[in-house]
Amino acid sequence: NTPISITYSSNHEGKEYITINGRTSRVHVHTRGYLYTSWPGVNGTIGVHRIIMILITGRSLARTEHVHHRNGDVSNNSPDNLKIIDARIHNSFFFFLRNLQHDPATFVCSGCERRLPHKGPGLCQSCLTKLARKA
Repeated sequence: NTPISITYSSNHEGKEYITINGRTSRVHVHTRGYLYTSWPGVNGTIGVHRIIMILITGRSLARTEHVHHRNGDVSNNSPDNLKIIDARIHNSFFFFLRNLQHDPATFVCSGCERRLPHKGPGLCQSCLTKLARKA
């Protein structure tokens, strides 16, 4: 594995730049804090976290592969903070976390996605009953 070199800098106008393995480009910060930049072979910009995983794995990532920030800090793109995860698993994990920010009595059910009182592990009474019947 080739070590990955990442450095950040800014110019006198306050514009931010990233240098990844000797290639420098301007950094754009997404509203959620993700860092994006241009990269060869990519039309537009790409998340720095995805570039790092491409360099680590030596292959492009499928659309169904997300890059998860282990410590939750989306600006920390160090290789040891990143992990490839299936998009469905990643999305359901964050769907659950978003619901935890709301009143537990009005969770959005992770089974049927209706806004109903939470009765079990992220499920409404109806979905919890269906799950129990299957078991």
